[in-house]
Amino acid sequence: MSNSETITIYNTLASKSYTEPELLGCALPTLYGGRIEAQHQICNRDELKLILARWQDAEGWYQSRADVGLGMPVNLNELLEGQWHRADQSLHLELRSEQTYSLTLFIQHEESQEQLVRQCYSDQLIFLRPSLKSQNQTLRYRIWWQQAETGPNEGGWRPLLQQFLGLSQHKEQ
Repeated sequence: MSNSETITIYNTLASKSYTEPELLGCALPTLYGGRIEAQHQICNRDELKLILARWQDAEGWYQSRADVGLGMPVNLNELLEGQWHRADQSLHLELRSEQTYSLTLFIQHEESQEQLVRQCYSDQLIFLRPSLKSQNQTLRYRIWWQQAETGPNEGGWRPLLQQFLGLSQHKEQ
């Protein structure tokens, strides 16, 4: 069975989880073929300031020692973590030590017909708490999966990473 066939079969089951909920007892997300690249880097606060300056137009959120906010932080000295998104890229950062940050840049690529489907994704919405809601109600994330190529789980889909995709106006129902 080919990789794309496994996604097709899974998505058939996922659609039945909505039309026939008693079949599985839960709702499954739809999976889409795609490809993601992750680039990791360690930087200090001065380097971080230059990197974040290039992301000023991005949607995102941050957590500092004092609060959680949307957009870009004003005071980098208090920054603990953050995630931003623009176009087909996402930037995730975490404080590792007093002056050291771990950065991951995620770049989503279009999947071509020539490539074997080895990665796929599902989308997820996370509702913001009331104090952060303005015109946006949710954070959008993409959950990436990768197919195992060897070993006892060969052919199985394993969680790979979670990518921040920005803010959404989707409201709770």
